[in-house]
Amino acid sequence: MNKKEILNKMKEFISMGESVEETVESVEVDLMEVVTKDGIVLLILEDGSVMIGDEVAPDGEYILEDDSVLIVKDGMKVEEEVVEEEVVEEEMAEEVVEEEMAEEEIVEEVNEVVELTARVEGLELALAELLSQFENKTTEMNSQIKALSNEPAEEEIVIKKSFSKSKEKNSILEQYANARKNK
Repeated sequence: MNKKEILNKMKEFISMGESVEETVESVEVDLMEVVTKDGIVLLILEDGSVMIGDEVAPDGEYILEDDSVLIVKDGMKVEEEVVEEEVVEEEMAEEVVEEEMAEEEIVEEVNEVVELTARVEGLELALAELLSQFENKTTEMNSQIKALSNEPAEEEIVIKKSFSKSKEKNSILEQYANARKNK
């Protein structure tokens, strides 16, 4: 081969490389990226192969973030079980029931507070009535006592006081009285 032929072969080779690069640039690869609950990123290629980074994913079941299950066998996606809407609906129904129960409990508590408030108000009124009756009776009794104290007794009450005077006591008292006078 002479220089010319070698040069032509090189040009041919280089032009092949350019066409390969153009082809590589224009090829789009369809892939889907999913993440497991454990945070592992899985790439599902167009042909169904499953990769973790640059390696083929090991066989097994992978639980994804949306609770669906991806089954891989021989590095290929075998099946993807999507969470049924019934399960989601059941969960939503449970949440609604829980919210309704919470609302019912709040309503019951409010009703209890209203009932207790009404009972307290009733007791306050009853207590005020009893207090008023007590004050009226006290006033009535005080006026009866005053009226009775102003009336003369029906019978005369005689209070007798008797003192026994001994000579010793008299003399002590007389000495004291005399001492006071002399001062």
